[in-house]
Amino acid sequence: MQRSRIIYPEYPVEGKIAFMQWYHSQCASLEGCMVELQRRLASIISQHDLHPTIKSRVKSFHSYYEKIQHRARSIGMESGRVEINDAVGIRIICPFIEDLHQIEHILQEHFKVHEVERKGSEYSFQEFGYESTHYLLHVPQQILGEYNLEPDLLFEVQLRTILQDAWAEVEHELIYKAEFTPFDQPLKRKLAALNANLSLADIIFQEIRDYQRQLHQQMDRRRESFMARLHAVLDAEMDEYLQDSRPGSVFNGMPVEPPDPVFEGGVDGFSPAENIDAFLLRALYAHNAGRYDDSVALYSSILSGSPEGFVRALIYIHRGMAQFAQRKYDCAVDDFFQALEIDNTNGKAYYYRGMAYYMLDNLEAAVHDLDTALDLGYREFDSLFSRALVYFRLGDMTSALADCDMALEIDEDSRSVRRLRTRILQKIGV
Repeated sequence: MQRSRIIYPEYPVEGKIAFMQWYHSQCASLEGCMVELQRRLASIISQHDLHPTIKSRVKSFHSYYEKIQHRARSIGMESGRVEINDAVGIRIICPFIEDLHQIEHILQEHFKVHEVERKGSEYSFQEFGYESTHYLLHVPQQILGEYNLEPDLLFEVQLRTILQDAWAEVEHELIYKAEFTPFDQPLKRKLAALNANLSLADIIFQEIRDYQRQLHQQMDRRRESFMARLHAVLDAEMDEYLQDSRPGSVFNGMPVEPPDPVFEGGVDGFSPAENIDAFLLRALYAHNAGRYDDSVALYSSILSGSPEGFVRALIYIHRGMAQFAQRKYDCAVDDFFQALEIDNTNGKAYYYRGMAYYMLDNLEAAVHDLDTALDLGYREFDSLFSRALVYFRLGDMTSALADCDMALEIDEDSRSVRRLRTRILQKIGV
């Protein structure tokens, strides 16, 4: 097969002007190819909930020609074909190291890989040099045909973090453009230290992101577990309503979660020297494991440090949830009240406090808080169903029926709401 003249140009170049004109004649097709490759990459990457910065370029003739000369001289070539595989180049710049790994998997899945080079891996800790992963990929046949390009055309994709890219840009200006290599040892050490600091910053940013993910996962798990168990309790209430066994609440408390088999302790003897995030993560692990006393103690330790307002509100809500799970409803109400003193627009705190009032048979207060939760748009289905139960307990069947109907507009398949609605209709004789 005849090899691509773009990828494998002849050296030495005979007739530079004619060669330049030929290269320029290819540029429109190369640029069209580049735009389509960038569009395709952006589309594929966005499907994985990644949003990096993507840059692209077609090599200028001057850069292309200079690289031919440099490549030939570097290997001692007098004549023959050299390899210039980055005429079309794309750079993908991500905030985090983890994102680079995900994008590598995407490239391997969607493109034919010709070569992978990890620049910077050859440097020792005493040396400096930018880190970057370079993929040489085959241009898909569809794009080659669309732009009438040679069949073995390659394009280069560079993968960098934001900090790796910043270092590479500055290094290029200071060293390569200036044709300068530092020989002074103190200066070399400074550059190596700066490079190491940027690499360390990348690692720390990734660690912070991993830590945040753990916090969010534990918070989501706590919230969803709490809501699932609350629904189980409300379903038990429904069973009692259908039996029509009593006029008041039969609620006996939230069922205690079994210990989490993944959790192996680690909350006893906590140290005030730890930061708030470490305390919170430990508290959430304890909470999710059903170790409510430990979690309450850890939440209280965070509060004793007088954190910022939004943090205090968050901790009060989580401590209130732990108190709620222990059937300490008065304590739970107090914690949700404290959260609302800090942020009176927190629909979650109104909903949870409303449910705590419900457990305490303070039904008028429960209606008020559930009204506010709905006004704030918090979990409309749950708030409507809960308020319907409160109205049912109050004997306000008209309001209870209206809430059931609105809840069914959100989830028409809810068995619990349909059962309650049937009972309401029986009560009003329909």
